[in-house]
Amino acid sequence: MKNSTLKLFSFLALVLALYTANAQDQTICEGAVKNYTVDTQAPDGASPDGTPGSWYTWSVSTPGFAGTITAGNDADGPGTNDSNQATIDWDTTPIGIYTVEVVETNGTCVGDPRTFTVEIVAGPTAPTVDTNSPICSGDDAVFTITGTPGNVVTYTINGGAPLTTTILGTGEVDVVIVGATANQTIVITSVATDSASDACTTTVTGVTATITVNAAPTTSPIIAL
Repeated sequence: MKNSTLKLFSFLALVLALYTANAQDQTICEGAVKNYTVDTQAPDGASPDGTPGSWYTWSVSTPGFAGTITAGNDADGPGTNDSNQATIDWDTTPIGIYTVEVVETNGTCVGDPRTFTVEIVAGPTAPTVDTNSPICSGDDAVFTITGTPGNVVTYTINGGAPLTTTILGTGEVDVVIVGATANQTIVITSVATDSASDACTTTVTGVTATITVNAAPTTSPIIAL
């Protein structure tokens, strides 16, 4: 009896673990393009077609989906876009929560749908910039960027190469040009939620600031009268 109970418990634990692994939610940015797959451990292993004899039907079952689904052509299926791997271009799909669904068919038998949720979120808000302008030649030019802590800001100085900085926990970060002798201009070009390769990124336009650098007065030598 104990062995049977233990086996049943182990089986249920395995089923729960598999269900948990297959029920992952995903958070993505507006306009993202993402890849999805099922049956990657099918008996034919090396084949991209999933289970031998099967083909797959992909869909986004939530109203409002405005993207496109592209899947490969499974040799076992009757048509196109029916492989176990799909690419979803979420395009102009509005912010919200959506359900991705895939149904496997093998011969005349149709399997139960596999689903998981995808939440589309807005990209980060553009930061603002303050300065210590005007300054005197030789002083430090300081641009203070204000935004969401942890966001990564990409910017240029005087049209140079793109640079990045991370907004601190205070909601601000300073970009300092030491000993400036000419006017300095910053242009914010984008902001990302974090430094990850798949971070949500917003292209920024119109956020720029210039620090005016005034020449220090030149005084002639002292002359005794």
